[in-house]
Amino acid sequence: TRAMHRAATISPQVASLSCSAASILASLPDLCTPSGTVSILPTLLFLLSGMTTEASILVDGKPRLPAVSTACLQALHQVLSNPLAQAGPVSSEWRALLSSAMLCLVEVCEEAQGDHDLASLLLALTFFLKSAPSQVVRHSDLEARSVAVFTQAMAKAPIATMQSLHALVTHCDQSTACAYIQAMGADLLVNLQTATKQPPTLDQHCTFIMEGIKCVEALLAAAGEEHRVAMVAILVPLLVSLLDESTRPSSHVKRLHDYALQRLMLIGPQYPVAFKAVIAAKANLKLRLETAIKNSQTSKTATSAKKPVGAATQSSSAAPSIKLKMNFGKF
Repeated sequence: TRAMHRAATISPQVASLSCSAASILASLPDLCTPSGTVSILPTLLFLLSGMTTEASILVDGKPRLPAVSTACLQALHQVLSNPLAQAGPVSSEWRALLSSAMLCLVEVCEEAQGDHDLASLLLALTFFLKSAPSQVVRHSDLEARSVAVFTQAMAKAPIATMQSLHALVTHCDQSTACAYIQAMGADLLVNLQTATKQPPTLDQHCTFIMEGIKCVEALLAAAGEEHRVAMVAILVPLLVSLLDESTRPSSHVKRLHDYALQRLMLIGPQYPVAFKAVIAAKANLKLRLETAIKNSQTSKTATSAKKPVGAATQSSSAAPSIKLKMNFGKF
């Protein structure tokens, strides 16, 4: 890692060797006795964590070694998922060493001052939360500092933070994800509602909204039945607010419109009772949604009519990108 730190860039050959080294390091515990793994684990974690940190250093605004970073994350996942950390004669030693490695990563995130790719570091921390034993990731002090890293990252790298939060909600145990949801959920919704009220002019703005909606959908899927209507009541108005009724929308507006309509057409059949209750309670939502669906179908019909006969015959078997799966007239 010192050699990597000294050089702003390294050759593709050295990067390839670093990727291979990460893979080899991850496989070493499989060659050892349980007690032997405890002897090599500190060095193994030090090297993988160090390589991950060094690979995330920014050069000209981009991570210096994205391929090495990916290889290190895969290697970390393999190590963190080792059964010896869960149970067995050396599980307590493994968990202590994993806790120490996670603490070092949290400290790197806390001290990062714009010289590291925060998205890469958050992803590495997410791998710990997804794969390490609950006794490691739910230790009170370590959990509190990890949650603080995520909440502070929302202001510095909101898109990367939302992507990591989405991974936490969808892939982590609910008991692990709960602290992060409680700490970030309200701010996520406020930021998302603010963003949807502003006309999109940049790709980054669209990406922010779409990643935020993915997070809200993940929260909806994770919510208990008693909270489902409340979550749908938050999500559906957000999506409907992105539906555009103008005849010539900008590319960004159209991108969000198409995305919102697609998500609404999926959420309706997935949560029919809650969806029906929300739509029935607000007539303006129903009207805008019906209008968007009709406009979409009209646009597709007009596009098909303009095609040559041969092209129309060839595409007649293709399914439309958005289907009317629900009869909104019943609402």
